[in-house]
Amino acid sequence: MTKKLTAIILAAGLASGCATTTNNYQYKGDHSRAYNLAQAGGLYDARDYDIPRDQRDGVISKGWDVTGDALLFNSGHGLGLDWGKSLGLGLLTSAFAPKGVMERDSVFGWVPETKAGDAGEAWELMSNTLLDGIEKSLQQANVDYIVDNRNLHQDLPLVSEYIFSSVRIVAPEHGCPDWETANRDYDQSCYVATTVYAPTEEPRKVPDFLTAEPNGYGFYANDEADYSRIKVNIPKGSNMDKNQLLAGISRELPAWAFIFVASQKLDTGGYTAPVILTAGKAELFIQL
Repeated sequence: MTKKLTAIILAAGLASGCATTTNNYQYKGDHSRAYNLAQAGGLYDARDYDIPRDQRDGVISKGWDVTGDALLFNSGHGLGLDWGKSLGLGLLTSAFAPKGVMERDSVFGWVPETKAGDAGEAWELMSNTLLDGIEKSLQQANVDYIVDNRNLHQDLPLVSEYIFSSVRIVAPEHGCPDWETANRDYDQSCYVATTVYAPTEEPRKVPDFLTAEPNGYGFYANDEADYSRIKVNIPKGSNMDKNQLLAGISRELPAWAFIFVASQKLDTGGYTAPVILTAGKAELFIQL
């Protein structure tokens, strides 16, 4: 089971792009916070989007903070697949089509030096923190789940070592079948899986605008293959929503861990807006 699922995750993670991240990123005041977070975390293809001022002001005034009412399941309001419409962004066109490292969901962050004695401890802490966030979010929603893989070190041929966890959601009433009903097939199951690659060997300076901690072990999202990620699989027919699930997970994470949710192509031909989730708040790439 573990080998099959990890193969699925790795295949999904092969994307283009690689660049060197710096440890002295300076905040750019003429860009969104999402843009600055992305650039600091290695998402070097990030860009802000220009939308009409009245729409922009309406979105910013809402703050789009999902900490208080993030819903796990579709309910006709709040976060949906088309988050743009819930924010009044209007039609999302091909302008949101992602490029490079922005084509994939990822995780980045800086484990504070005060919380880890070395890179190995930071690596374990990041993996465990993500798994803990997944479990807590599902517990909050009163959803049954099974942890199939818990912080397993995977050292396979031709790929760098990583730590892998997976949580299978069992909620038949929401279209998430048990293992037998799903024909023992992960593609027919609801699951959340994390793949965490090793951080920087030494602590790096954390950008001043992020946390009060001056130094931390960096987990960057710039490598074409060795980037930490979180994958959500929702089979057809389920009423569970990926974006709402990720928002709930983010709400349970500390301020030093970030989830990037890439644009998703809609049946209409447009794209949803990319966001960065930080402690349950969704940061938008909106040009100031």
